[in-house]
Amino acid sequence: MVSIRAMRYDEVSQVLTVDFRNWGGTTRYFDVPPNEWAQLQAVFAKAAYLQNVIAHKHRSEALLAA
Repeated sequence: MVSIRAMRYDEVSQVLTVDFRNWGGTTRYFDVPPNEWAQLQAVFAKAAYLQNVIAHKHRSEALLAA
């Protein structure tokens, strides 16, 4: 099960950055429009929305924990 520790969004670059609790890493999702960020903030099951909607539609980059 995915557990989100924190999320940040840059509206100018449309990059969503998600820090995960369960594996200690960070993933950046590119070209995320503001309406998808707003929807992610509004839903109760954020991890499910992230996996089922955002992760399948947007290019991502995993950053390993130091």
